[in-house]
Parts: sequence; structure tokens; C-alpha cells
Amino acid sequence: MPNLAHITVAGHLGRDAESREAGHTTVTSFSIAVSDKRNDRTNWFSCSLWGTRGEKLKQYLTKGKAVLVTGGFTTREHNEKQYLEVNVDDLSFLGGGGEASSSAPRSNAPAAEEPDADIPF
Repeated sequence: MPNLAHITVAGHLGRDAESREAGHTTVTSFSIAVSDKRNDRTNWFSCSLWGTRGEKLKQYLTKGKAVLVTGGFTTREHNEKQYLEVNVDDLSFLGGGGEASSSAPRSNAPAAEEPDADIPF
């Protein structure tokens, strides 16, 4: 039986995404804040999006934007604190705050005309 470590995180970006070269590819990094109202604290998730998807989405991954990510994860310890790092497989932009809930920018194209009402189907 194979082992599987997979996570889904929904929250707000804590900073604008940053890209850097890692070998022969690009990695885009960002952090997601998830508020825990019961304990009055915020949990932070470090996320990495590899390749051209990260390069293309970087301009939309700005501080405060609501996102949902899924992917594999690892943990690391630094200065006696535990950090969870997510290797993003899928990313979706969430609505809220009057923003579009699409991964692409809104189009200002005029709306298509209504189909002819006389069509019998």
C-alpha cells in the first residue's frame, strides 16, 4: 500500500508571490494565513508552485487574495518552531471582497446578445 501525504489549505496570501530559479526550472513561493478563531491565532503555510504555472500566476498572487491550494506537504524545524511546506498541485482563487473568483483577470468585453426568443427549442 503506498503512502500519501496530501493537504488542502484555504486562506489569504500573506505576501506577494516571489519567483526564483531552481536548477532548470522556476519556483514561485508564497505564504497562506489561516485564522483559527477558537485559539485566536493564525497558522502560516509556506507554498511552492513549480514551473511555468507559477510564473504565469505570480502576477495574480498578491497579498490579501483568497486562495485554495492542494498538494503534498513536508515539515521542517527552524529555531525550535515547526513549519509546514506545501508543494502545490492545484490552486484556485476564491471569491470575496468583490473580486472575481477566476484564475484569469476579468474581461471588459461586452456581454453576448441574447439568443433569438423565437427559436423553438
